Amino acid sequence: WYDAGDYNKYTSWTAGYIVELMKAYLERPQAWGDDYNIPESGNGVPDILDEARWGIDHLMRMQQGDGSVLSIVGEAHGSPPSSATAPSYYGPPNTSATLNSSAAFALASGVYRTTGDEEYADTLLARALRAWDWAQLYPDSLFNNNDDAYNSGGLGAGRMETDDYGRFMARMEAACYLFGETGEDGFRDFFDDNYRQVHLFQWHFAYPYEALNQEVLLYYTTLPGGTPSVQDQIRSVYRDAVVNGGDNLSAYTEEIDPYMAHTDSYTWGSNGVKSSQGSMNHNLITYGMDEGITSLAREASEAFLHNLHGVNPLNFVYLSNMYDHGAENGVNEFYHSWFTDGSPRWDRVGTSLFGPPPGYLTGGPNPQYDWDGCCPSGCGSSANNARCFSESISPPKDQPPQKSYKDFNTSWPLNSWSVTENSCGYQVNYIRLLSKFVSTGMDCGGEANGGAFIDSCGVCAGGSTGIIPSLDPDQCNGTTVPGKGDTMYVEGRHLYASEGEKVVLRGVNEMFVWSDDRDGSRLLPEIAKTGANCVRLVWTAEEGDESTLVELIERCIAHQMIAMPECHSATGEWEKLDVCVDFWNHPDLVDGIRRNRKWTLLNIGNEVGDGNVTAEQFKTGYKDAIDSLRGWGYTVPLVIDASRWGQDVDVIFATWQEILDHDPLHNILFSVHSYWPDTDNYHRVATESVNEGLPVIIGEGPSPTRYPDCNLLDYGTGLEVAGQNEIGWLSWSWGGLPNGHCVPNFDHTLDGVFGEWQTPYAAEMMAEHPYSLMRTAERPPSFFSGERVTVAGIYSGPDIDTMEAGDTVVVEVLVTPANAAERGYAVQLSGDTGAVRYDPVSGVLAAVEAGIVQLVAVSAGNPDISFSREVEVLEMPGTGTRETTLPGEGRGEFLSGIRIYPNPGKDFLYVECDHHLPVGVKILDLDGRVLRELQFTGEALVETGELAAGTYLLVIEGLDLTRREKLIIL
Repeated sequence: WYDAGDYNKYTSWTAGYIVELMKAYLERPQAWGDDYNIPESGNGVPDILDEARWGIDHLMRMQQGDGSVLSIVGEAHGSPPSSATAPSYYGPPNTSATLNSSAAFALASGVYRTTGDEEYADTLLARALRAWDWAQLYPDSLFNNNDDAYNSGGLGAGRMETDDYGRFMARMEAACYLFGETGEDGFRDFFDDNYRQVHLFQWHFAYPYEALNQEVLLYYTTLPGGTPSVQDQIRSVYRDAVVNGGDNLSAYTEEIDPYMAHTDSYTWGSNGVKSSQGSMNHNLITYGMDEGITSLAREASEAFLHNLHGVNPLNFVYLSNMYDHGAENGVNEFYHSWFTDGSPRWDRVGTSLFGPPPGYLTGGPNPQYDWDGCCPSGCGSSANNARCFSESISPPKDQPPQKSYKDFNTSWPLNSWSVTENSCGYQVNYIRLLSKFVSTGMDCGGEANGGAFIDSCGVCAGGSTGIIPSLDPDQCNGTTVPGKGDTMYVEGRHLYASEGEKVVLRGVNEMFVWSDDRDGSRLLPEIAKTGANCVRLVWTAEEGDESTLVELIERCIAHQMIAMPECHSATGEWEKLDVCVDFWNHPDLVDGIRRNRKWTLLNIGNEVGDGNVTAEQFKTGYKDAIDSLRGWGYTVPLVIDASRWGQDVDVIFATWQEILDHDPLHNILFSVHSYWPDTDNYHRVATESVNEGLPVIIGEGPSPTRYPDCNLLDYGTGLEVAGQNEIGWLSWSWGGLPNGHCVPNFDHTLDGVFGEWQTPYAAEMMAEHPYSLMRTAERPPSFFSGERVTVAGIYSGPDIDTMEAGDTVVVEVLVTPANAAERGYAVQLSGDTGAVRYDPVSGVLAAVEAGIVQLVAVSAGNPDISFSREVEVLEMPGTGTRETTLPGEGRGEFLSGIRIYPNPGKDFLYVECDHHLPVGVKILDLDGRVLRELQFTGEALVETGELAAGTYLLVIEGLDLTRREKLIIL
């Protein structure tokens, strides 16, 4: 949602992007799925609307209490964005920003109402009306950003203020969408009184630079209650302007452009204009003006997509890094503050680690491109002047318009931004056009682009139905079985993902049903930071609210954690087993778990039965439960808890094989809850599993305590036995809802916040024990479409908040999950950094003097993921601070106490070492060339004034140590 190549956000333009996304959805809702691998995927809402909501919520934050909307937020820049920590600056409200936001709120209100989100829709409509009212009171409130006359120099880059006509069109647009949502005559009357002042009517000419304004008129033609004569005139004028306009449809039929994608000019952002021109042609179909020309309008529209995809003079795909998606010659780099020139991670494809992300549309050919006005000799220094000649700029200069493009991202003074910079505006125009040509054929199960078909038995099978198709009409028993890519499955004693990866469950329980976070929107992101691969979701039949449980399941999966919903209504009561079984027959649950079956386990009932349940009762009861659940269509693995409040291992040992054999899918996990007074049962369960093949997990545990006596249990042995024998476990409980018994020993966290451990036992189970959750939880790669397992969280221990001067601890950083592809990290210190000394090689943190210091662990795989710990160093009682020696000092085991400053710096760099050992210093550029090198003992001054501004690598070499860190020269 950054506007373009920088991180500024211009309110009027952001509102326009929202409108484009809403129209893209409204015009072809069947094109938009819920599976684009964004965090909200799988929540039942098309991902385009989840994505748009981020932009809408930003506009909501920009709106003031009186209804006005701030005009701009100017933000700092850096690569990655998390490194941009300078202040943000806001521009005051103005009329254009407020009206454009009103329009976006109003249109979005109607869209989200169709998804059933009435509360959000009502909020947006109320905000739209408040914005309209403010703009009525202040119709000419202006603010020019980045303009010294407004004391706004440097605030943003582009100029977002508009002229009188721009404010008039913003008012027309808001009135149109507000009429659509309210039906109020006043909005319709304003529109009817003024539509002839729109340029489409004034000029009788349609062109892509005013596509948004023209489409305000078109949208009005779809509104019930709109004035029919006005609607007819709009359709007539627009159709004539597009069909007969020399630069529009007739340009296609007359083949004016040899590449069949004519626009009358090429300017900055020409690819965005191409996308708008394509949509103009398709509007004839979208708005019912295509009589007799449907095929022609579609062909002419699609031609602009072909142009962007390579049918152009350069045979060039104007989308970034698409080589894994079929492109052979495309965008390798583009101007952006994140994917910046010189970035070792995100610069050019093939020379940086990753290159830019795939799918960004760049600005396009621009024959007006030129280098900065200071070139060739007035850029402030000989070094800067030399930058004018750092690479050729022909192309894009001195070329025919369609060839005025170069694949580069060089900044000042070559100013590549006017050619290759991306923009949210280009992107939304492109995906809206693209959506018109996405195939969405339905299979027999009603799934778009699905693979299901009617098999030889007349059954809709295959695809995502969960039914293996039969090609033999003599074998038509209708059995529903899991297929590859369908559900997890049990084989031998282990659980496997549908793609075949072994899954050893590691996770937690949480009592969502009784909490204020039933849908998990607050707690699941916190749990996910542990790297857990599963969460047991506590629910009850009495509470019902099955649709929320389905939402909870989907959100859990969206965070790459297996969902294990369970029914808590029969705890300790065997006679209530049927209550839980019947609970799973609710249509919302049957359908919801079917849709999410790939990553769902179904725990039939929690701890059903007390100590009086016999093996025969247990076996018969669960056989009947299996028959019911399979008969209702459940194909997921079923989880069966031991009786006697989950602790009766003997009843499991006596029945598990017969119960497993009874299941036609052979897809059962058994679960024990480890509230045992000693550790014998841990070993017994492991022996039965390893020697006899019992597929078992510890569904609650290992536990540090038990109710009612609340004594401390040996959970450490449980962690070790489970870890050494690949037995899954889910501890009780996360603590978002505090337990009422044995307070606080059952709760892992304070208020459900990751890292805020309630007890030392929680810190050990979650992080510090060798077999803790964070050290052993692995997520299946197929959760990530078989690609690299991404970082979920980071944590630094030990769990301390105070030290005394003279103390030392070893800081250990854990990156989660345990199989994340990128394990790198950095530890940054802030606050009273002189209070401690930290050695990044050994991890030793030494307390030196009183003060408060923040240690921030940052993931190298995702710099947005970090964990902060504040440590207060206290003076030793009665002595004040004392001299602290890190382990190994004076013995050459590692160097410590090295100080490097200033960094960032400009003309010089000081390097100091507390002890007098010979040290070597090198400064290298990012190509590995050594630019400075010297040897010293104790301290050194390194001159850096002649180094160009940028990023370098600083290498310090001493006895048994090589230390590297980033050096920034300003």
